[in-house]
Amino acid sequence: MDPERKAQGLPPDRETIAQQRTIFVNPDRGSDRDRGGHSEYQTFRTITYALQRANYGTVIQLAPGRYAREETFPLKLPDGVTLQGDEGRQGAGFEIVGGGFHVNPFWATQNITIRPGENSQILGVTVTNPHTRGTGMPLFAITP
Repeated sequence: MDPERKAQGLPPDRETIAQQRTIFVNPDRGSDRDRGGHSEYQTFRTITYALQRANYGTVIQLAPGRYAREETFPLKLPDGVTLQGDEGRQGAGFEIVGGGFHVNPFWATQNITIRPGENSQILGVTVTNPHTRGTGMPLFAITP
C-alpha cells in the first residue's frame, strides 16, 4: 500500500487492491481447510475462516451465495482488509445475514453483523441483521 495513503488514513486505491493477496470464499462448495482459498476453484467455505487468514491488504473475494448459518458473528474485519462481492450488481446475490454481540465501551452492547477494522472496505454485498434492534454495521467507531 502507498505509505502516503496509509499515513492519511485512506483505504488502498483500486490499483493497489488488484495487486494484493486474494482469498476466495464460496459457501456452497468451499472447504475450511488450510489448503483452500487460493483460487475460485479451491475456496474456503466461510468468511469467518478466511478472516482468520487475512492481514492488511488482503481482499476476500466472495462467490454469490448466502453467508449465514456457518459464520461466527459479528464478522471482525482486520485493519486494511477488503470484503468484496460484486459492486456492479450492488450486492445482489451476495448476502451476509446474521448478528452477534459486541461490547463497545462508548455505546454498551450492540448486536452487529460486521465490525469493520480501520481502513477496511466492504464492497458489493448485502448485509442484513435479522435480530431486533440489530444493525449491519455500527454507525460509530468501535474500539477493539
